[in-house]
Formats: sequence, structure tokens, C-alpha cells
Amino acid sequence: MRGAVKFFNKGWGFITSKETNKDVFLHQSNIQMSGYRTLDEGDLVDYEIGLGNYSKEQAINVTPIISLIMVEDALNKSSEKVLRVRTKKDSDGVLKYYVVDLNSELQSSEQGMSLLEVAAYAGIDVEGLE
Repeated sequence: MRGAVKFFNKGWGFITSKETNKDVFLHQSNIQMSGYRTLDEGDLVDYEIGLGNYSKEQAINVTPIISLIMVEDALNKSSEKVLRVRTKKDSDGVLKYYVVDLNSELQSSEQGMSLLEVAAYAGIDVEGLE
């Protein structure tokens, strides 16, 4: 299944399924990545549904597809400047992404972008992820 991280903090959170629009619990121990396992709101992930503690349904085998960390890494490989991505929810509650430099000067659209748009801006191939 595919979904977007709705919330993630202190090792747990929720993924909203793209197929069902339902929220699924996520524990950091089920994230498939090396090092410190964390995700950011809006990150696009693939996952399966399985049973966790107390036989409760939860997301397992969670694999980041496009994450804020991946986008920032790609931005800084392709730019002479150090760039960061900032997020802000618009008046409709939609998360928007902005690229800024170390002086917080905007380097991207003032209207903000979706995660896939900012990933493409950073040079990541997003074809087929819509």
C-alpha cells in the first residue's frame, strides 16, 4: 500500500492510506531504513498492514519513497548553496514546501509546492508517483 505520513513524533505516528484514506498506526521499529528511523509529515511511503503489540493492526515494512530528508540531500548535491526545505500549512490545511537558503531567503515559488513538486525541483525522478 502507499500512503502519506500524517503525524510522526517520538517514535510513533500515523500514515493516511492513499487507497482508503484511513489512518494506520506506525511505530518507528517498522521503518525500513538505516540509522535513526524517523519520518516527517507528508513523506510518501509504501507499507503493509500487519499485527503489532496486543494484536492491533499497524503499518509494517514501511519504506520511504520520497521524504523531506531525501529532498534536502538532493538539493544540496545539485546546488552550490546550502538549501533547506521549510513547510507551512496553507489556509486550507494543505502542507506546502518552500526551498530557502541559510539566510531564509526564498529560492522557490512563493505559492509553495507539493512534496512531489519540491522533489522534482531537487532533481528527483517522481514519474509514476502521482
